[in-house]
Amino acid sequence: MVAAEQLPTMDLKPPSGFKFDKTKDGYTLIEDTPLEGSPRLSLSGFLEEDESRVLGETMLERGKNTAEQLGKLAGQHHLETMLEHQDEIPVEWREFYLVGAGTVWRGVYGRRYITCLDWSGDEWVLSFGSLGRSDWRSCDRLVRVSQVSQEELGFSES
Repeated sequence: MVAAEQLPTMDLKPPSGFKFDKTKDGYTLIEDTPLEGSPRLSLSGFLEEDESRVLGETMLERGKNTAEQLGKLAGQHHLETMLEHQDEIPVEWREFYLVGAGTVWRGVYGRRYITCLDWSGDEWVLSFGSLGRSDWRSCDRLVRVSQVSQEELGFSES
């Protein structure tokens, strides 16, 4: 079974709308995980022990099936906000291709796409990866969302 990794986490503040709005390119928004509150982000793998790569649709299905135990899938809102706060992304995450599978777009020819972040060597770059690809590998990680409790933010519950 896929387990959460022991890498640093990252906290976010919500934006409004998409900076990279694919509807302008004729795409249709199919699914979206909104950015609510102050989420904490973490990474998880999706490959099983005997696999070196899987189809994007398999990755997405596994991500959804493990959401209850590992956290829901982060989407484009989360990755765009991360892009705006690159200096806060843990350095350890640079070795991975970060996948925001919580937002799914359908392209003009029917293909489905998700948002990704890639470390280029000196900055993070946002792109859109096809779920039809068969080369989602061990260097790719799903970005997961969990809510930060009021107590963790410094507020006590009365």
